[in-house]
Amino acid sequence: MKQRGGILNITFSVFLVLVSVSRGQLKSDEMRVAKTLRGVAAETAAHVDAASVELHFNPGEVHPTVRQVFATAFSERNIRIYTDRHPAADLVFIDVRELVAVKTPAGRNLTRREIRWDIGISIESRGKKMILWSRSFAGSAVDSLKEVAETGLHDFRTEEDEPFLLALLEPVLVAAAAVIVVVLLFTVRGS
Repeated sequence: MKQRGGILNITFSVFLVLVSVSRGQLKSDEMRVAKTLRGVAAETAAHVDAASVELHFNPGEVHPTVRQVFATAFSERNIRIYTDRHPAADLVFIDVRELVAVKTPAGRNLTRREIRWDIGISIESRGKKMILWSRSFAGSAVDSLKEVAETGLHDFRTEEDEPFLLALLEPVLVAAAAVIVVVLLFTVRGS
């Protein structure tokens, strides 16, 4: 019975480590995307002459990290932000055509991460009924993570995060498989 308690402790520990590592990788991607977008947002805010802007994103349900970076840039310049119709505000349209983090294996204990973006921005004066400034930002940045990270693609165009149960399911399956291997190892060894 003591052996079973030890197995459960090990399984629970493995589960906690896997959950924390998967959440940490997503946070790391969000921080890297935010760092990448700060320059874009700052340049956009610098071209706004009005005291307030009406902010529009395409797609409408863009990832919260993207919204936060642009909101911060406008706030730092004391520009009031509206997300619905406001007659005195200039219109700022942010078209996020591509914003992804792609991770691939890059050797032993290394993961290659590439952030790719393609964002179109235009500022329109509601009073003058003309486009004041427009620019397209595209590029990529590559870095290496000194860890074996979960590979794949994370799209920051949408705010859809992995459902909580699915996020927990993967580490549970890995932990369950580890428990089964350990139990089979001791069962075969004991026979």
